[in-house]
Formats: sequence, C-alpha cells, structure tokens
Amino acid sequence: MYGKKPVDHPLGWLVAFGSFLVQFSVFGAMNSFTIFLDSMMNDETLSYPSQTTLSLGSSISMGLASVFGMVGGVLADRIHPKVLLSFAMAGIYAALLMSSYFAKSGIGVSLFFALPISLSAGMTMIPTAAATSTWFEKHRATAIGIVYAGGGCGSVVFPLFCGPFLGKYGWRSTFRILTLLVSSGVIGTLLVEKRSLPSQEVNEEELIVGSTMVTSFMGQRTFRNSHLKPKEVLKFIFARIFVASFVCQIFYSFAFYAAIYVCVPLALAMGKDGTVYQDEAPIDPGAAGRLITWFGIAQTIGSFSGGLISAHFGSEAVFCLCCSVTGIGFCFLALATTYIELLIALMVLALFASATLSTYSSILAHIFYGANLGTSMSLVFLGGCVSGFAGPPILSAMQGATNGDYTYGCILTSGFAVAAAYICYFLQWKDNYEVMTLNNDESTSLENI
Repeated sequence: MYGKKPVDHPLGWLVAFGSFLVQFSVFGAMNSFTIFLDSMMNDETLSYPSQTTLSLGSSISMGLASVFGMVGGVLADRIHPKVLLSFAMAGIYAALLMSSYFAKSGIGVSLFFALPISLSAGMTMIPTAAATSTWFEKHRATAIGIVYAGGGCGSVVFPLFCGPFLGKYGWRSTFRILTLLVSSGVIGTLLVEKRSLPSQEVNEEELIVGSTMVTSFMGQRTFRNSHLKPKEVLKFIFARIFVASFVCQIFYSFAFYAAIYVCVPLALAMGKDGTVYQDEAPIDPGAAGRLITWFGIAQTIGSFSGGLISAHFGSEAVFCLCCSVTGIGFCFLALATTYIELLIALMVLALFASATLSTYSSILAHIFYGANLGTSMSLVFLGGCVSGFAGPPILSAMQGATNGDYTYGCILTSGFAVAAAYICYFLQWKDNYEVMTLNNDESTSLENI
C-alpha cells in the first residue's frame, strides 16, 4: 500500500494512528460492557438475569482474549495485518449485533458478546503493535505508546457515548448505535500496513536492522529471517532471554491488573463493619465507581507519554523508572483512606503502570525483531494472562485472611513491580542481541539470542 519506505518514515505515524483506532474500537467496546449490566438486569426479554450471570461476559472475553492473542501473535508473522484486523472488526460487529438481536437470556447475551469480541481482542493486541514497530527505530516506543493509548481512550469515550442512548433507548438499541462508533476501527484497519523488513527488500550480506548489525549468509536460516519450527519453539521458550522476559511480564502485569482490581473494592471497604476500615468515613458507591473512569483517562496519558519520553531516554530506563514508581504508588495506596488519597494514588498507578505497557512492548520489539516478532511477543504476553487470572484470587485471599486489610496485597504487588524493574535492568538492558543460528538439523543455540 505504501511501497518500500525506510525506517522512521513519516508514514509510520499514519500506521500508528490506524492501530490506535483499531484498539480504540475493540477495547472500548469490550471494556464498556459493564455499563450495560443494570439495563440488562432489568430487561424482561432476558428474564431478569443476575449480575453474576452477566459478569460472565467480561470474564470470558478477558480470559479468551489472551488465548486468542497467542494465536494472533503467531499469525502476525505469517499473515498480513489487514486480514487479522478485518477479522477483529467483524468480531466486534458480530458481538454487538448478535447480542442485540438474538440474545434471550443472561447466558445468551454473555456468550454472544464474549466469544466474538475476545477473538477481536486477540487478533488486535499483537498484530497492531508488531506492524507499527516495523516502521520505527528511534521513535518506536512513542509509536507503540500511541497504539496502546487507544484502549484507554476507548474505555473513556465509549461509556460517555453510550450513556445518553442507554437511558433513552435501552441496551439493545444502544448496542446497534454503538456500531457507528466502532466503524472508526474499520478506517484504522485500512491504514495499518507492515513495513517490509530490510532482509526482504535488498540482497546484501550485511543488513542494518535498527541499531543492530546482523550478518546474514546466503541460504542460512536465522532467528531474524526464518520462522521457527515447532521443535525450535519448544527450545526457544527455555532460552534465558525469553524466560527473563516472560517472568518480567508476569510481575509488571500483576501490578497493572492489581491497580484496576483493587481501587474500587478498597474505596467501598471504607466504613464497612467487620473490617480494619470500619472507623473510616464511607465513600459513596457512585464516586467509587468513577475511579475507573479516572483510571482510563490516566491510562491514555500514561501510555502516550511513556512512549514519548522513551524516545529520548530509552525504553529500558523509562520502564525501570515506571515500575519503581508503581511500587511506591502501591505503598501509598495501602495507606490511603479518603477518596482524595485513593484518587491520587490511583492516578499515579494508572500513569506509570500503563506506561510500562508501551515501553515493554518496545523492549520486546528491540529484542525479538524479525520473522518471529509476533510469535515471541505472544508467548511473552502469556505471562500477562497468568497475572490476569491469578492476580485477583491471590489479592482476594490475602484480603480475606487479614480481616479485609488490603495492605498486604499492596505490599506484595509493590514487590512484584520493583522485581520487574530489576529483571529489566540486569537481564534485558543491552544494546545488541546476537542473531540465533538455526542449523539444518533443527538444533538451536538459544543462549545467544
């Protein structure tokens, strides 16, 4: 579509904006499901489902999104991003229209919504970041920050857009009206294009990819120019750099998800009988719920600003700083007892924890660039799936075992955030990564990635 262009070409920003629109549409629609719960619970045509039944829509979509994300990452190395993003957009329309037209029960609306939109999220997460990263070297973190800011922006705009229609027309009609806003993702899909890698554009024995010199011999398969075979993938996951990246993903993702999970329950716990917060002034449930809106605003700012600052100071430096401040933020959150204190702590966490998303994606793109970038990122991002599933139960168990005290969970999460900074500083902060040679017998020396 754009022809052969050099790295850091201005057209790359158009690709980043297109990826922003896709993530805006997909994650804005997925994260706005909870605002329809009250309308659905009072819908006679759904037989007045319970909130527990309807909550399956959110839990299934978030859980399956990580599974489909791994598939999307592998396909991102082999299929044009427009194809994958077209499936993603089709999934959003299917989720909204099938739910509004065919759902007859709470289980039905949850499944009609969750299954297609989880496919959309999976086909969006890695392909947008991978396609955008191919266009940049110096400004890669800024561009990826723009991409991931789309989800946070969507989480703010979609509920505001739906509010007036929901009260007047109900959830079914609002779902159909929402397809108009989702169409912005279709425009974004048309703009996304993967830049051809230098090894595919020229026939030279030595290629410059980013700031790294790669020696390429005619006929020799390398980690950078050839897709890994199944046996090689199994060996790849035991490589030191992959294990370090995976564990770092678990730790910082745990902190990010904890910030989302803890804030509202902690606010609602103030003044609650039988807890350590029973002597504190209660916080209005409506005000507590608005903390998530503020989180989405701060997440958008953090994702973009984190990438922008990384362009000047380096992704590794910014990631380590953000993880450290996130750890401090959780310590402050453990001490917060008023709405203002909680809001300040949450804004700090949202700004810096969300910045880790864009900066860490840039770090992974620098480490694993080439033919296996999507596969590598999807495997690493499974660490986020581990945190997403394990984080809430762990924090709930700790809170339940300590008379409703969130302090211990905040301290644990703070330690995880700081641990992520240590892993990045000692194991991932390098200028050059040697190319892995893939031998004819499929044996792989992965220690030198």
